[in-house]
Parts: sequence; structure tokens; C-alpha cells
Amino acid sequence: MKNFIKRYLKMLKTYEQICQRYLEEAKAIAKWVVLKTDAHNESGIYPVSLPIAPHLNCDICYCLEYDEEVIGRALKREWERTKIMKWDIRMLPFEQDSIDTLIDLSTIDHIAPKDIDKVLQWYNKVLKKWWKCLLVVRTWHPWDDVVVDSMIAWTERHPWNQYYFKREWFEDLLKKYFQIDYSEDLFSLWDNIDGWNLLVLYRMTNV
Repeated sequence: MKNFIKRYLKMLKTYEQICQRYLEEAKAIAKWVVLKTDAHNESGIYPVSLPIAPHLNCDICYCLEYDEEVIGRALKREWERTKIMKWDIRMLPFEQDSIDTLIDLSTIDHIAPKDIDKVLQWYNKVLKKWWKCLLVVRTWHPWDDVVVDSMIAWTERHPWNQYYFKREWFEDLLKKYFQIDYSEDLFSLWDNIDGWNLLVLYRMTNV
């Protein structure tokens, strides 16, 4: 337990750097109509989180959020060109080919594995063809399936519902709907077994 706490504190110190790198990539690809799949950064609920939406060069950024407290905090901050909406990403409230850029900062890894294919279908549907999707996702790079499976089982019992996907499994799902243009490992908590993986994706065609 002591080692886990040390690792977790290390993660918190690194999270701001992850947000900086994510913001850098988001600013590079964001155009016109942007969909962001959460509002945690914009709410300031965690002191190490950096707001993303107000720094993007776009006409409007829709931030979908399910947590009432996060929504309330984000609305109070009144970011320009940002619309906070209460919604579940498993069924998006946008028409086909209506989003120019979709960005997901570790939202999809709070969705149960059985629903990931459905979420990626929606991402594929609303994003315009050949436009970009930016993901940061928590994954495991399994060297021992028993260890990985036990850790995934532990996270399923965690009240935050933080899931860790096996990287090969997740990337195989992604390739059904997107072309992976770029992949970067941002941070590992468990000695390169796990990590935040940043991916820039192209939506090829509707599936």
C-alpha cells in the first residue's frame, strides 16, 4: 500500500505535465467545431488540471460532462467559446459528420470495456471524414496476463470506475473506426506496464 501511495503521488505531480502535452497537441489540431468529452479541466475541480477548451483556436467547443459538481464548477467559470452540456458519451447528441475535431482526455477509460465499441462508433459517426480525434487513454501493456487481469478487476471495484485496457485490445478496436496517425507514451505509474497513451487518429470513413 505504501508503494502504491508513492506511485500515486508521483502521478499527481506528473498529471500537470500530461495536461500541458495534451493541450499542446489539442491546440495544433483543433478547428472550428470541437467536441471535448468531459469538463474536468474546465471546472478546476483538481488544482493540477489545466483548462483546455478556452485555449483552442475554434469557433465553439462543446464539453460533455456527466458529473453535476463538475458541470456546476465549469459553468461558474464562464469560459469563452465553450458550451458545457450534461451528456453521456455512449450516445452523442450530434449529427453525423458535424464535428471537426474530437478530443478525449482520459474520458473513454472511465467507460466499461463492454461499451467501448459503442463509444468509438459514435466518435466515428459525428467526426467529419479525414478530420482528427485526439485521445489520451490509460492502458496496460501486459507482460503477465494474470497480473493485468487482477489489476483490471481491482479497478472495476474502484468507486471512480477507472478502467485500464489492454493496449493491444484497445488498439485493435480503434482500427475498426480510425487510422492511428501518431502514438506517444506520456507516463507510466507501474514501471512501463501501464501508462497514459496519447493517440492522434484520423476518421477514415463511417462504419
